[in-house]
Amino acid sequence: MVTTNLSNQEKLNLYFESKEKYYNDGNSSLTDSEFDQLENELRNLNLLNDSNEVVGYTSLHNKIKHWNPMLSLSKLQVNEESDEEFRAILKKIAEYDNSVIVE
Repeated sequence: MVTTNLSNQEKLNLYFESKEKYYNDGNSSLTDSEFDQLENELRNLNLLNDSNEVVGYTSLHNKIKHWNPMLSLSKLQVNEESDEEFRAILKKIAEYDNSVIVE
Protein backbone atom coordinates (compact mmCIF):
# COMPACT_ATOMS: atom_id res chain seq x y z
CA MET A 1 0.00 0.00 0.00
CA VAL A 2 1.00 3.62 -0.57
CA THR A 3 1.17 4.44 3.15
CA THR A 4 3.53 1.75 4.44
CA ASN A 5 6.41 4.17 5.11
CA LEU A 6 4.30 7.03 6.48
CA SER A 7 3.95 8.08 10.10
CA ASN A 8 0.50 8.04 11.65
CA GLN A 9 0.28 11.83 11.35
CA GLU A 10 1.28 11.66 7.66
CA LYS A 11 -1.42 9.02 7.12
CA LEU A 12 -4.02 11.28 8.74
CA ASN A 13 -2.86 14.22 6.62
CA LEU A 14 -3.06 12.11 3.44
CA TYR A 15 -6.54 10.93 4.43
CA PHE A 16 -7.95 14.42 4.97
CA GLU A 17 -6.18 15.91 1.92
CA SER A 18 -7.47 13.10 -0.30
CA LYS A 19 -10.98 13.48 1.08
CA GLU A 20 -10.99 17.23 0.43
CA LYS A 21 -9.65 16.81 -3.13
CA TYR A 22 -12.23 14.13 -3.88
CA TYR A 23 -15.18 16.27 -2.74
CA ASN A 24 -13.98 19.59 -4.17
CA ASP A 25 -12.14 18.58 -7.36
CA GLY A 26 -13.60 15.17 -8.06
CA ASN A 27 -10.03 13.85 -7.96
CA SER A 28 -7.86 12.32 -5.32
CA SER A 29 -4.26 11.19 -5.23
CA LEU A 30 -5.58 7.83 -4.00
CA THR A 31 -7.79 5.34 -5.78
CA ASP A 32 -11.10 4.47 -4.09
CA SER A 33 -9.60 1.18 -2.98
CA GLU A 34 -6.47 2.83 -1.55
CA PHE A 35 -8.62 5.40 0.26
CA ASP A 36 -10.82 2.66 1.77
CA GLN A 37 -7.72 0.73 2.89
CA LEU A 38 -6.24 3.87 4.46
CA GLU A 39 -9.53 4.67 6.20
CA ASN A 40 -9.78 1.12 7.59
CA GLU A 41 -6.16 1.27 8.76
CA LEU A 42 -6.77 4.58 10.55
CA ARG A 43 -9.91 3.18 12.20
CA ASN A 44 -8.03 0.05 13.32
CA LEU A 45 -5.34 2.29 14.83
CA ASN A 46 -8.09 4.32 16.57
CA LEU A 47 -6.86 7.46 14.80
CA LEU A 48 -10.29 8.33 13.37
CA ASN A 49 -12.90 9.21 15.95
CA ASP A 50 -15.84 11.53 16.54
CA SER A 51 -13.56 14.48 17.25
CA ASN A 52 -11.67 14.39 13.94
CA GLU A 53 -13.80 12.41 11.52
CA VAL A 54 -15.80 14.42 9.03
CA VAL A 55 -18.66 12.82 7.11
CA GLY A 56 -18.36 14.17 3.59
CA TYR A 57 -16.55 17.44 3.17
CA THR A 58 -17.44 21.08 2.72
CA SER A 59 -17.75 21.45 -1.02
CA LEU A 60 -16.75 24.55 -2.93
CA HIS A 61 -19.53 23.88 -5.44
CA ASN A 62 -23.17 24.92 -5.32
CA LYS A 63 -25.34 22.99 -2.93
CA ILE A 64 -28.43 21.15 -4.12
CA LYS A 65 -31.41 20.84 -1.80
CA HIS A 66 -32.71 17.28 -1.67
CA TRP A 67 -36.41 16.63 -1.14
CA ASN A 68 -35.56 13.71 1.11
CA PRO A 69 -32.62 13.64 3.53
CA MET A 70 -29.52 11.99 2.05
CA LEU A 71 -28.29 10.03 5.06
CA SER A 72 -24.78 8.67 5.32
CA LEU A 73 -24.19 4.94 5.36
CA SER A 74 -21.22 3.01 6.61
CA LYS A 75 -19.22 1.26 3.95
CA LEU A 76 -21.27 -1.61 2.59
CA GLN A 77 -19.82 -4.93 3.62
CA VAL A 78 -20.91 -7.70 1.28
CA ASN A 79 -20.93 -11.33 2.29
CA GLU A 80 -22.80 -14.37 1.02
CA GLU A 81 -25.81 -13.75 3.25
CA SER A 82 -26.18 -10.08 2.34
CA ASP A 83 -25.56 -10.90 -1.32
CA GLU A 84 -28.47 -13.37 -1.29
CA GLU A 85 -30.72 -10.87 0.47
CA PHE A 86 -29.81 -8.22 -2.10
CA ARG A 87 -30.52 -10.62 -4.98
CA ALA A 88 -33.92 -11.43 -3.47
CA ILE A 89 -34.75 -7.72 -3.29
CA LEU A 90 -33.61 -7.19 -6.89
CA LYS A 91 -35.77 -10.11 -8.06
CA LYS A 92 -38.82 -8.50 -6.42
CA ILE A 93 -38.02 -5.18 -8.11
CA ALA A 94 -37.50 -6.92 -11.45
CA GLU A 95 -41.06 -8.26 -11.26
CA TYR A 96 -42.27 -4.68 -11.64
CA ASP A 97 -39.42 -3.09 -13.61
CA ASN A 98 -38.09 -4.97 -16.63
CA SER A 99 -35.02 -2.71 -16.80
CA VAL A 100 -33.66 -4.49 -13.70
CA ILE A 101 -31.69 -7.57 -14.67
CA VAL A 102 -30.74 -10.14 -12.04
CA GLU A 103 -28.08 -12.66 -12.99
